Parts: sequence; C-alpha cells; structure tokens
Amino acid sequence: MGIQKCGECKKRLKWSQIFKSLNLSYRPISCNHCGTKYKITFASRILTGLLISIPIVGVLTPFAISQSFTIPFTITVALIYALLILLILPFLVKYEALVKNGQQNT
Repeated sequence: MGIQKCGECKKRLKWSQIFKSLNLSYRPISCNHCGTKYKITFASRILTGLLISIPIVGVLTPFAISQSFTIPFTITVALIYALLILLILPFLVKYEALVKNGQQNT
C-alpha cells in the first residue's frame, strides 16, 4: 500500500494528481518527472465503486432505518464516509502505463 511509483523513472506519483483523476472521471495522469502517461486499472475502478457504494447502501441505509435516523443525518454521514474513502483511495488504486504503438510502457 502506498502511492504508486512511475514504472520508468521510479519517482512517486503525486497524491493530488491521483485524487484529481479519481474525481474527474478517472482522467489519465502523467509522471511529473519523465512524462509517462498512466490510466487507472479496471480493478481499481471497481474497488473505488465498491468501497463507496456497498457500505453506504448495504450497511448505513438499513442501520439508519432501524435506528430511525433523520434523512439529513443519514446523508451527512454517507457524505463524510465517501469523503474519507476518497481521501485514502490514492493510496489504494493502481495505474498502468498507456499503450503506445502496440507496446506498454512498464
């Protein structure tokens, strides 16, 4: 676990780049040192969706209903949870080099 390093120059990708990529429809990022472009892996996209949605839908909603929480309180808790997950996702997701001319830059 940790911020991924560039496959070419071994420099660490920036947390802020990964965070922006996750929040802007998984846009590709590039290494600030050597310029290698990376895209998020499909498995990381699935992980992102599951980490945010399953606990909210599968745990928080039934718990909120059984405890008679108000809707604004439940939504606030769900948003705080989603924000916390988004803050740690850059440490969990993996990126792969974009394919160029039939070869992969790894």
